[in-house]
Amino acid sequence: MANYFFTGQARTINWMEGLALLLMGFAYLLLTMLKNNPQEETEDIQEAMPWGKTILALIAGIIGLYIGGELVSRNAQILAKQWGMSESTIGLTVVATATSLPELITSIVAALKKNSGIAIGNVLGSNILNIFMVLGISALITPLPFDPMMNKQLMILFAANILMLLFVFTGKGRKISRWEGALLTLGYVGFMWFSLVMR
Repeated sequence: MANYFFTGQARTINWMEGLALLLMGFAYLLLTMLKNNPQEETEDIQEAMPWGKTILALIAGIIGLYIGGELVSRNAQILAKQWGMSESTIGLTVVATATSLPELITSIVAALKKNSGIAIGNVLGSNILNIFMVLGISALITPLPFDPMMNKQLMILFAANILMLLFVFTGKGRKISRWEGALLTLGYVGFMWFSLVMR
């Protein structure tokens, strides 16, 4: 969409493409819920909290995530602009890192509690919904111009997904080991260096 493969228009994601992304996002959510099978879970079932306490904890967590993300993101943008970064570089590095901190904390807590399904699902679901829902809604509001230089980052994104699939489907037990996790982390450090130094 960004590189006008489907239309001969300028490098923008327009409202029609945004609507298509949004519909694909809803289709993804629907298919995910329809395929859900609680009987397939092999992890220990924890004792459920009362509904009232669960809802209050969920609301408090969402509010805390929003406030923390807003503070980190806003101040990160100010700091990055003082360093003379472009908007795309700010978004790819500082803002992306700041807004991913809540997901990182959630996945760390889930991993410590041996809830690997939540940790992996959180990461995958967030990335899928960011593309379908966030870009889709944003494009409905206003056309999103695309800098062709960001195709390099798209290729890095594609390579990261392929690498993750290789890690999951090779080795024992279809899991991401510690050394593979370390390799992915080093890959992110390399991506940050590439975005900041090679921009």
